[in-house]
Amino acid sequence: RKKYSPDCSFGNIIIEVKGRFRTSGEASKYLWVRKHLLPDQELVFVFANPNLKMPNARRRKDETYRTHADWADHHGFCYYDLTHLPREWGRK
Repeated sequence: RKKYSPDCSFGNIIIEVKGRFRTSGEASKYLWVRKHLLPDQELVFVFANPNLKMPNARRRKDETYRTHADWADHHGFCYYDLTHLPREWGRK
């Protein structure tokens, strides 16, 4: 049995703060986590830099790489970067 401890939460929002994903398996873990949340909970990421390349990302035809932001968008996760957090989270 696995146990997940979020970095923090705000009401029904589970917040995961990531500098980067080290492996694609680490990123996949959060798909499992979201699947097991309560119906009123949401997993939200705060990336240090959403434009960092994902681990093992291959170069696309347009010469770009899949980023953390691309991954989050593809899987329907809400995300922020450290400089643009919601005011209601009480950023200082």
